[in-house]
Amino acid sequence: MVLELRERVLSLGGVEERSLHGAFCHEWTPAYYKDGVQLCHVRNFRAGLRVTFFVGASTCEPFVLASSAVSLETRRLVAETPAPRNAKELRLPLASPADVGRAMELVSAKWDYVVNRPWVAPRRS
Repeated sequence: MVLELRERVLSLGGVEERSLHGAFCHEWTPAYYKDGVQLCHVRNFRAGLRVTFFVGASTCEPFVLASSAVSLETRRLVAETPAPRNAKELRLPLASPADVGRAMELVSAKWDYVVNRPWVAPRRS
């Protein structure tokens, strides 16, 4: 499932893959970025693989909640997740093709948010 997710995320365009050292899990983990903003990263927890997302409560969350590309179930999860320090952390399982599809809803919404946020000037390479 990790390879399927990787392939689909990288196909969005302008996405770069980095390896992060996860202090929580003490291992290297793949993470995906668009213009310096992390779209998601994958962690191997005891309960299984999880795709982790950070969603800013006052920035990205309204964009995700308004997106018709994100299922009602996923929008509800985003809305109900607590936001300590104004950021929400969501962990979705990554055990089946359906899980990859659900994760891609959020990845695509965050990618769209980064591409279309009008108040931030594009980064120069």
